[in-house]
Amino acid sequence: MKSKNTNKSALIFFFVIIFMAAGILTYANAAAPYQRPSDNALVFDDDTGMVLVEEWIYFRIAEPRNRDAEVEVIYRLKNETRELSTIDLLFIAPYLDEEEISIFLDNVQITDFIMKKADKLPENWEVSLEMAGIDPIGQRPLQRDFSNWDFYSGWSKEGFQFTIDIPKGETKELKMNYTSRSGYYAYDDVVNNVYTQLYYLTPASFWNGNARVNMSIEFPSDKFAIYTNMPLEKVSPTLYQGSLDKIPDEEWFFNYVDKTGLIFFTNNRTVHNRIALSILILVLVAGLLTRRKHKLAGTLVLLLLLPVLLLFRFAYGTMFLLMFFAPVIVGVAIIALVIRYLVYRKLKNKPLG
Repeated sequence: MKSKNTNKSALIFFFVIIFMAAGILTYANAAAPYQRPSDNALVFDDDTGMVLVEEWIYFRIAEPRNRDAEVEVIYRLKNETRELSTIDLLFIAPYLDEEEISIFLDNVQITDFIMKKADKLPENWEVSLEMAGIDPIGQRPLQRDFSNWDFYSGWSKEGFQFTIDIPKGETKELKMNYTSRSGYYAYDDVVNNVYTQLYYLTPASFWNGNARVNMSIEFPSDKFAIYTNMPLEKVSPTLYQGSLDKIPDEEWFFNYVDKTGLIFFTNNRTVHNRIALSILILVLVAGLLTRRKHKLAGTLVLLLLLPVLLLFRFAYGTMFLLMFFAPVIVGVAIIALVIRYLVYRKLKNKPLG
């Protein structure tokens, strides 16, 4: 009787092992996770038999909304030792939109994929990112967090899962396209908004081999300044490129800003306004001194104060107050002019003696 129970237990154990093996998933951007038996948690596996030979990452900043980027990722994958040719992959990125995702394996489109939220991602992978709040112009630290993304307490993570087939000994090209939403910085300490993009590099370190990583950023014009935590070279007025010999230990981010309107070559609103104030004072002093000798010429110089005022970049609160009190200011100015005119007429018509 004991022998029968033992055989029955061994058979049940065998089927449990087979069931668990069938349920193992391998993910990309990727890595290869497995279901941990102790608590059924999903964790990355670092021995899949699949080698990531090389990776290409292309960011194209879209117009007219510079907040969006079209991203193309290409993996060159080789099945070196894996006996089973099919493999499930998971690509991880921030803020994915299912309708803007396309996947191709050797130019054949894969349409069957499912989305994965942050709580369904492997437990043994965490975002590796240091402080990223840097203004590309002057490379000064920004005072606050980026809107839309939180740089300091964690990033939003999502993924899309799908299956590919790579027979043992073969190498195939996997291409993934998606739209990346940027974080943005629109606070009062900058003149022009700063945008940021993020790409998760570290999940790919779970693949076998040491993959070469090629990165590229293309802007819609030559008016952009950039700050990146990975080494990139400006190869044309609108294109930046760089390569790494292996997957790094941290994620890739880059910040960028449109330089249009930065006439003082700074994106620091305080510095910008100080320069504008200095010009305003110089014009005022020059106008007053000129009026002492040449009243008409001095008046013309003082009229330059109006365009100089347009150089200032007011904070949003200041702009609101100006708009709110503008009618009052105009009304007071009109009343003052009327009073002055009436006093002038009265003095002019007053009889002598």
